[in-house]
Amino acid sequence: MNISQEIIDQLQTKKICILGLGREGLSTYLFLRQILPKITLTLADMSLLTQLSQQWQTLIQDDKKLSLNLGPTYLDQLDQCNLIFKSPGIPLTIPIVQAAMQAGSHISSNLQLFFEILENFKLKNPPVTVNINKTESQLSQPVIIGVTGTKGKSTTATMIHHVFKANHQPTVLVGNIGQPALNYVDQIESKSKVVIELSSHQLDQLPKSPDIAVIQAVTSEHLDYYQDQTAYLNSKKSITKYQKANQYVIFNQQYPNTVALAQLSSGIKLNFQLEPPENNAKNDILVYIKSHYLTFNDSNHEEQIIAIKDVPLLGKHNLLNIAPAIIIGKLFGLTAQQISSSIQSFTSLPHRLEKVATKNGILYVNDSMATMPDAAIAALSCFSSQPIILLAGGHERNQDFKPFAQKIVQTNVKAVALFPANGARLLQEIEQAQLKLKLKKDIQHKIVHSMPEAIAFAQQFAQAGDVILLAPGAASFGVFTDYADRGEQFRANIE
Repeated sequence: MNISQEIIDQLQTKKICILGLGREGLSTYLFLRQILPKITLTLADMSLLTQLSQQWQTLIQDDKKLSLNLGPTYLDQLDQCNLIFKSPGIPLTIPIVQAAMQAGSHISSNLQLFFEILENFKLKNPPVTVNINKTESQLSQPVIIGVTGTKGKSTTATMIHHVFKANHQPTVLVGNIGQPALNYVDQIESKSKVVIELSSHQLDQLPKSPDIAVIQAVTSEHLDYYQDQTAYLNSKKSITKYQKANQYVIFNQQYPNTVALAQLSSGIKLNFQLEPPENNAKNDILVYIKSHYLTFNDSNHEEQIIAIKDVPLLGKHNLLNIAPAIIIGKLFGLTAQQISSSIQSFTSLPHRLEKVATKNGILYVNDSMATMPDAAIAALSCFSSQPIILLAGGHERNQDFKPFAQKIVQTNVKAVALFPANGARLLQEIEQAQLKLKLKKDIQHKIVHSMPEAIAFAQQFAQAGDVILLAPGAASFGVFTDYADRGEQFRANIE
């Protein structure tokens, strides 16, 4: 996709700062330098030059048109730039960032520039017609499909992308799932379906909405970053806030926070859920479970899409992650067989209820991405009939552990290895749940400080037929670098 000269001309007039030199900062730099080879760019990061990646150090050494603000004073001259590409993890609430905004600096991002480029491209290309329930709507090309939620957004976004890819439709998958959006500008075609996984950090202050918004359950998360649950929910408003009447929002109406975000949309609202709807609600609910099938309802005509037994993903909650892909597949004219075949060929994402190994009859399951209690509860529900040795706990985000503890007590959990910093708090909640439910259940437990220690403890109690399950219900920081490091260490230490 060609970048319009209009956008290049606008950028050339700005004094640009790239704030944050992580993955998105690098992507933004490489893109800007490609289209703006002669202007000076400011790079700002709290790390010193020697602490940056080797790639950054090489680029900085070779690029003579850079102004560097590195180290503890990296924010001091921020207000001298009138266009700041901020990385998602840097809060807008930092006083110096606020001061720069008040001084007239415009805050943008890798994703926002990507949206602007695609929007400009769409204005110069004819629209594509899509239909559902025998109605038609015009969506500009290419189509942007944004996916958010507290949990499930990665699987949902990847499944949507996979359904398109398996049916030979041009598609790219970008955003929080792995690669920054600007890395894929050259791959966008006029008929591309651009699937974007959108985190709260990416959506916060984004003045654009996707053509099709998909909202999974929004619960408590990142409360170490946001002031409260309301602030966290508000950070996601851009997923629907700027939608037009001919655009779509796909959501589960059983979740109040999700409904609140969906109601901000001026677009067409499409619902899904697991339970079959009442007869008079069939026009509103497009996907649900009926007769052990994920079923699509089109103007009171029910069509079986895929048998539950043929779904390759563990857990009932993953059926909710599949439902939007069914709706979107139908939206773009795919048949039930095409959608079903593509779902069956999907493989689980790493660290998401991933069956790692079976050794000595013991199943090892890596759900390191279960970084909040609701996700860990869903993981436990997948193995309710099997004895479980659970690895849980991690970085403290002050989330409510009571439902998680109650699920542990009510499920056949034999032992729990608990990581700091909140492992001890989870243990207290487990003990309180036992007292409340009057269950005299002897759950072995130990506070552990490494993955080898956790697995060694788990293996003491595991027998053939048991499951050793990594479902922390907490973030990974502290003992581990991130959730991927935690999952990789789990995999590496299975003997």
